[in-house]
Amino acid sequence: MEATTFSLAGRLRTADKPIALYGMGDGADKVIAALEAIGRAPDFVFASDAFYRPGKIFHGMEVLTYDEVCRRCGDFIVLVCFASALDDIIANVRRIAALRETYIPDVDVICDGGAQFFTHEQLLLHADALDALRESLCDERSREVLGGVINFKLSGDIQYLDTSEDSAGDIWSLMRTKRYRAAADLGAYTGDSARDIISHCENIAQITAFEPDERTFRKLKAYSDEIAPSGITLRAINAAAWSCDTTLHFDSRGGRNSHIGGDNACDGTNAKTTRGDDITGAKPRIREVSARSLDSLGVPCDLLKLDVEGAEREALCGCARTIERCSPDIALSLYHRTRDLWELSQLLSELTGGGRRLYLRRPRYMPAWDLRLYSIGL
Repeated sequence: MEATTFSLAGRLRTADKPIALYGMGDGADKVIAALEAIGRAPDFVFASDAFYRPGKIFHGMEVLTYDEVCRRCGDFIVLVCFASALDDIIANVRRIAALRETYIPDVDVICDGGAQFFTHEQLLLHADALDALRESLCDERSREVLGGVINFKLSGDIQYLDTSEDSAGDIWSLMRTKRYRAAADLGAYTGDSARDIISHCENIAQITAFEPDERTFRKLKAYSDEIAPSGITLRAINAAAWSCDTTLHFDSRGGRNSHIGGDNACDGTNAKTTRGDDITGAKPRIREVSARSLDSLGVPCDLLKLDVEGAEREALCGCARTIERCSPDIALSLYHRTRDLWELSQLLSELTGGGRRLYLRRPRYMPAWDLRLYSIGL
C-alpha cells in the first residue's frame, strides 16, 4: 500500500511554530494527550465566534478567538480538535487552512492506553493485515478509500478526506435494497439510520433497533410510534448491543457522546467518545444498563448495521448465530479505533466465512468518521 511519507507526529515534534488548538472538549483533550506523548504542548486555544466566551479557561489556557491568536502570533500551526459533517463548519476549516498551516489530527475515538497520533512505525507493524484487507476489497474505489483514510491518519491533511469521501446515494447503490424485509440497527440513536433504511428499502417491514441511552431511546421510541401506522414495525430496545445478555456500565452523557464505559468498556478504559464541536462536553454520568446480544432475540435479519461507539467487536460476536442463520448484508463501522481496520475486518471475515463482496465507503465527515465496511452476499 502506497502511503504518504509525511507524518503529522514528526512535523509537530520538530515544528518551530506555536501550536493553536481549534476547539475544546473531548477532542481537544485527546489531542493534548497525543501532543504530550511526543513531547509537545499547545501554545494557544481558540473557539469559533459563536462559542467564544470571554474569560473561559481550557487546560490552563485562555480561550481566544482566531483573530486574537493571529494578533498575538504572526504564524502558527492550527490543529482542529472537533468533528463535524456540517458544510459551513468544514468550509470555515478550509478558509483557515488556506491561510495557516492546518491539520485535523485523527486520534482514536476510543483510546487504548492513551491518545496518540498514527505513525509510519504503526503502519509498518500492521502492513500485512492492511494489505490483506486491501486485497479482499472488490472494487478500486474501496481501495482508494482505504488509501485515503490511511494517508489522512498519518498526515491530518484535509485533502485526503476529499479523496476518500462518497455520497450517501453512491453508498446505498452498493446494497441489495429490494431484498431487505427485516433489519437490525445496532446503535440506533434517535432513529436516523432507521429513517435512512426505510427511505431506501421499499420492502422493509421490520427493524430491530438497539439504543442504551435513556433520553435518546425516548426519541427512538417516539419515532417507532410515529411510523407504526405505515405498517412498518420498529422494535425499539433500550439496551446496548453486546456479545451476551448482561449488565454494563454506561456513560450517559446524552446524544452521541454516550458510550459503554467504566470496567466494562471494550478497551478496558473509560475513554470518551468524540462527536464534538467547540464546547466542552457533558460530564460523565456512569450508570448501569441492560445489554443484549442480537442472537438472543432470534429475529429475522436481512440487513445488519453496527455503529455502537467502540463496542463493535462485542456486538458483532453477539450476532454470530444470526449471521450464520440469516446471512444478512452487513454495514460495520471501522472508525472508533485505527486497529478496527484490520481487527474488525478479519473478525467479520471469520464470521461470514468469506465468499462475499466487500466495499469500503465513507460519507462526508471531518475527521474520517463513519467509515464502514460493507459485506454483501453474492
